[in-house]
Amino acid sequence: MSDFKQFTEKHKNLPIKVVPLTELRHPDYNPRKMTDKQMEDLTKSLQEFGQVDPLVVNVHPERKGIIVGGNQRYEAMKNEGYSECVIWEVNLPVSKEMELNIRLNKNVGSWDYDTLYESFNTDDLLEWGFETWELELPEEPTDPFFTDPTNETDNSHKVILSYETEEQANSIKARLEAIDNDLGVAVSILLERN
Repeated sequence: MSDFKQFTEKHKNLPIKVVPLTELRHPDYNPRKMTDKQMEDLTKSLQEFGQVDPLVVNVHPERKGIIVGGNQRYEAMKNEGYSECVIWEVNLPVSKEMELNIRLNKNVGSWDYDTLYESFNTDDLLEWGFETWELELPEEPTDPFFTDPTNETDNSHKVILSYETEEQANSIKARLEAIDNDLGVAVSILLERN
C-alpha cells in the first residue's frame, strides 16, 4: 500500500472541522514560545491571509481539546478576535501527543539561502518575519577600527599589536610592511608597549 493510502486510511475518520476557540486549550507542557516581534509577524500573516493552516487538536477522551500544534496561531487568532478556527483532529494518548507536539515544531527543513537571496527581496524577507542575523546581513560596525571590506576605495587595514622590546616592534613593522608590499594594501600600525 502506498504511503498516501496508508496516511488516508489511518486518518480517514479524523476530519478537518471548524470549532469554537473556547473548546480549545494549551497543553501544560508546551515548550514553544514567541517574542513580541514573532507574534507581531504571525498576526500580520493572519491579517493578510487568514487561517491557512489548521491547528492540530487532540480528541482523545482524556485529552479532548488540547492543542498539539498551532498554540501560537491560537493565541494570535484570539488576539485578533477570531471566535472559531479550523482544526485537524488526532486521537492520541498523552505520550504520543507530546511527541507529535515536538515533531511538528522540530522536524522541519532549513533555508536554502542562495535561493532566498536570488528569489526574494531582502526587505520583504525582513518584513515577513526574518531577522537580520538569520539572513546573515552585516550589522553596522561598532568597532572604531572597522574597515568595510566592500568599500573598494578604502583598502587599508588597521592592526594593533603589543610588544615588549624595540627589537620586537621593529620586526613586527618590517613584517607588516612586507604584507603591505605583497598585497598592495595600506597597513596602519599601532604598536602598544606592554
